[in-house]
Amino acid sequence: MREKTRELTCVVCPMSCRARVVFEGGEVIAVKGVGCPRGEAYARGEVMAPVRDFFTTVRVRGGKFSMLPVRTTMPVPKERVMDIAVELSKITVEAPVKLGQVIMRDILNLNVDVIATRALDVV
Repeated sequence: MREKTRELTCVVCPMSCRARVVFEGGEVIAVKGVGCPRGEAYARGEVMAPVRDFFTTVRVRGGKFSMLPVRTTMPVPKERVMDIAVELSKITVEAPVKLGQVIMRDILNLNVDVIATRALDVV
């Protein structure tokens, strides 16, 4: 197999190190250019299995506002972000909603819940 290199900017801290990840056959061989262990872990993960924090809004019925901000309880696979958005676009939540309330459990069987990021009272 042939060795490949990918360059990326670490986003773990404000230093924004320019990482160079060397990998071959689905395995990281080396990470260069990062200034800390967290940066190395980020670079390895971004190359092998990238994840993203996910935030959006869902519709609300009977609430003070018509939209509710929500987020996933942990980062989700990057390739599933649009699938999650489509799934959440299909739902409408009934007010009232409590801060941290689970809006959807185990979305798309990813072992990740979607929770409210604010409380929302009834009109």
